[in-house]
Amino acid sequence: MRALILSDVNSIHTRKWVIALASNGITIGLFSLTKPNKNYFIGFENVQVFLFEQQASSGYPEQAYKKHFFKIIKLLNRVIKDFKPNIVHAHYASSYGLLGAMLVRKPFVLSVWGSDVYEFPKRSLFHQILFRFSLMRAQAITSTSHIMAKEVRRYTSKRVDVIPFGVEQSFFEIAERKLGQNITIGTIKSLEIKYGIHVLLEAFALVKNRLDQPELKLRIIGEGSQADALILLAKKLNICNDVEFVGTIAHEDLAIELQNIDVFTALSVDNSESFGVSVVEAMAAGKPIVVSNAGGLKEVIEANCSGLVVQMNDANEAANALIKLIQNKHLALKLGRAAHERALKKYQWKYNQDQMLALYSSLLVDYSFDAEWHAEEFKIKDVFKAA
Repeated sequence: MRALILSDVNSIHTRKWVIALASNGITIGLFSLTKPNKNYFIGFENVQVFLFEQQASSGYPEQAYKKHFFKIIKLLNRVIKDFKPNIVHAHYASSYGLLGAMLVRKPFVLSVWGSDVYEFPKRSLFHQILFRFSLMRAQAITSTSHIMAKEVRRYTSKRVDVIPFGVEQSFFEIAERKLGQNITIGTIKSLEIKYGIHVLLEAFALVKNRLDQPELKLRIIGEGSQADALILLAKKLNICNDVEFVGTIAHEDLAIELQNIDVFTALSVDNSESFGVSVVEAMAAGKPIVVSNAGGLKEVIEANCSGLVVQMNDANEAANALIKLIQNKHLALKLGRAAHERALKKYQWKYNQDQMLALYSSLLVDYSFDAEWHAEEFKIKDVFKAA
């Protein structure tokens, strides 16, 4: 089988899927609009990366996408013709998904990730038309969570398969750690407003004021546009000596990093938080967890069973939940074990790979790929017929 993946080469989720599929014997072509930070696929002879010549900076394909749209279409059409995939799989409906929808006949898989569902179609009627068009052209649609699948079904009557971003075995192997006097609260998120790091800082400050526990620390892993503002907020809250901004670390080091965290938090303030991979990784590691009720987070965590769920944008409620875990070590241990068992049952990466492979196989039974279909056959009026 030959599969062409349309997605950002620098996304860890893209790389996980490419490596997983290649490891299962599939010949993979990866078409990316962003400049790779390094050679990610050394040793995988069955992986070929196709890059657009005017590559965008890592993680920001929009500028190249808008400026060079027709050049991109022409290149992708040539890649499809030369690579001759049996299946094309686009990740992210509003960019790579639209490219695939324009150029691919059958079979075409579209995976939605978050803001492409919750934000893009709400920008204007035209954006909604483009989103509906991408969905219409897909033979299969996947979502990482049931709540996001429900949102997708507002725009299509098609089936949406839920296939999460699963967790590698290394996270399940982390030894159980009981809470002691030296407790570290932690999170692994981009430092952007939607992820509620400011709420976490406010909640941590409240916890510090209410508890006589000088060894309590906060560890924030990630980087983003709000880094400077969050550091200033920590100073304003007088907690800067107890907060460490670690920055970005390699994905392969996250399992080790989780060993240094006693209580994990994810206090996102936006419902476009569709799944929460870092939360699932913390679950696999057996950590007691506090999440907000944003988007798919409340689906991943069973409230009061495998973690504590608090209201979005409520630092006081988050602080109370953290204090509850710190003061009740038996509860923290119980929730951590339940989280580990839930991750084993629902979010093992091998199981999620099997789901995707089964989906691919089912499509190949019913459809054949026409490698001779060209971009010039597409008419822009077809977009508006999709509404």
